[in-house]
Amino acid sequence: MQKVGAQYLVKRFADQLMAPPPAPADSDEAAESNAPAVAPAPAGDLDGQVVRDESGRRLGIARRVHDIAVYVIAEAGADREQALADCLEDPGMQVLLSTTDDHLTGLIYVPDPSRGPRQVEGTRADEV
Repeated sequence: MQKVGAQYLVKRFADQLMAPPPAPADSDEAAESNAPAVAPAPAGDLDGQVVRDESGRRLGIARRVHDIAVYVIAEAGADREQALADCLEDPGMQVLLSTTDDHLTGLIYVPDPSRGPRQVEGTRADEV
């Protein structure tokens, strides 16, 4: 049930963030020159590309969400990309939302704690 609730919240925030901006009433060249510069898209950027599933069916158009950080809970020396991929395949994973002033600032992927590495526990010499 928590996963469904988290997925609903992620979709709701994503819908708010990816809503098209309102159409400008006046499109002057002067107004365009005063607009803030957007960083160039990284190589392999999928923004505006059609996304298809394994069988070739169209799923929709990918839209890049700017200024949203992605985090994954992982060990200090772990490969973060692999940790994120493993977390996304984990059915018990959770997605936490990081917000500032009601604006989504980050997604935190948390793997199922029962499947992750055990926490280090210490023992005293007289307990051995």
